[in-house]
Amino acid sequence: MSENRAGELLGQLLKRYKLEAGLRRGRVLALWPEIAGEMLARLTEPLKLERGELLVLVENAALAHQLTYQREEFVRRYASRLGEGVVTNVRFVTGRPREDAPGRQDPPSRPEPVALPLELAR
Repeated sequence: MSENRAGELLGQLLKRYKLEAGLRRGRVLALWPEIAGEMLARLTEPLKLERGELLVLVENAALAHQLTYQREEFVRRYASRLGEGVVTNVRFVTGRPREDAPGRQDPPSRPEPVALPLELAR
């Protein structure tokens, strides 16, 4: 079977069983670390794609506000990878991203405070 024929059959199966939207959503969410960049991917988590709008969870309101200024760039990056119209808007909401979210890494740990002996603390 040729590659073209296999691709056609796969496309027909996806349409027949209405799996295209789920596949598209999965691709959008999986691409977020590449679209946003490594640093932002650690601070965010793509939640869902609904009617072209990508909802992204952000750790704090200040960062969410800053990212709203970049949303058009994110839409352009998605369009270059997946085609026009797949992602038409990106909306940011605040909350704590899951620890196991794609692209997420644990923040550097803080050293434990050192207790001084009483005679040195005075």
